[in-house]
Amino acid sequence: MKIDLEYPYNKDWSRGYLVVNPEGRKTVILYNSHSKRSSTAYARYLLSVKIGRYLLDDEQADHINNDKTDDRIENLQLLSKEENRVEETYRDWE
Repeated sequence: MKIDLEYPYNKDWSRGYLVVNPEGRKTVILYNSHSKRSSTAYARYLLSVKIGRYLLDDEQADHINNDKTDDRIENLQLLSKEENRVEETYRDWE
């Protein structure tokens, strides 16, 4: 499904398509031309739009309720890779 890209993605990409894999996880496929394309997780896209910049390489979009198909913005939080490892370890103990 084609989506209207929002900032910051719309400054670097001309088109975006939302696709869902068989497990229900969403990805945004980004295009500028036939030769230039990329993709990003929908959760990562949503957090980037919310904070108004691309996430850094060390930043991750974490699903608070651990449901990777629940991309509601209130279920997403921005964590460093290390913070996300700690969260995942904590969740495994619950």
